[in-house]
Amino acid sequence: VLGCTDSIACNFNEEANIEDDSCVYPLFGEDCETGGAACGEGTIWDSSLQSCVGFDECPSDLNDDGIVGINDLLSLLSDFGMECPPEMAEWTCGDLVNYHGYDYATVQIGEQCWFAENLRSELYQNGDAIAGQLTVADWTTTEEGASAVYGESDDCVNHSPLIDACDSAQALIEYGRLYNGYAVIDSRGLCPVDWSIPNNSSWQSLITLAGGASVAGGFLKAETGWSGSGSGINSFGFAGKPGGDRNINGDFVESGHDGDWWTSSSNGTSVLVWEMYHLNSSINQLNGPLASGFSVRC
Repeated sequence: VLGCTDSIACNFNEEANIEDDSCVYPLFGEDCETGGAACGEGTIWDSSLQSCVGFDECPSDLNDDGIVGINDLLSLLSDFGMECPPEMAEWTCGDLVNYHGYDYATVQIGEQCWFAENLRSELYQNGDAIAGQLTVADWTTTEEGASAVYGESDDCVNHSPLIDACDSAQALIEYGRLYNGYAVIDSRGLCPVDWSIPNNSSWQSLITLAGGASVAGGFLKAETGWSGSGSGINSFGFAGKPGGDRNINGDFVESGHDGDWWTSSSNGTSVLVWEMYHLNSSINQLNGPLASGFSVRC
């Protein structure tokens, strides 16, 4: 049956199964019976798109006061000679990633793109808040995702040669946040869309590229901030820092000594963690209890 098969048209034919290009669309502001529009207020039919689209009834009214007046002209003249912004370039690894209001540095390492600094977001990917500022008692008993900033309670030990890590304001800038294992395995995700907490295989690829577990720490550590002579040479731009951890007792320990990063590889009761230590150049794998707080890299 030939006819108009578009249900939005005035002459839509329910029995038609072959479009014959006979569809009629009314003008804006009226209904089909009077020759007016089937589209909603502020929209008009676009035959090229075959849909209703919005339009500006008076584009010259720049200040939207209902009148095209001298103020509209002055507004236009104030932009005269201004260069229009260039077309945004496609994002590539090495560019910043803005996530929940903070710009993260990124770095290409082999075939992988990593954040070049630790995560510090207080929100899951979908915008839900991650519990924070937990007391020692709450930290040790919670089975929900939580984050902390090193030194935000009195139960704190500082080994950093660079900052007072027990000052949480300094620690946040230097180390980002610490997340418990429950936050790591939460389905809402800690990292931005198209990013993830690297699984153990991704970490192993990074470590292999950096020469293997016995020496990779020296190449992945930042050049400053580690206790004693423990800093690295940061060959790949990973800039690993010794952010310490919040242990299962709720204490903040090992800043300046250890840098610990979660993987996304879990066995249900613990999650694999990779640790760098200030006394050597190795990187070692640990089983991280879900109640522990470690750093996250996306």
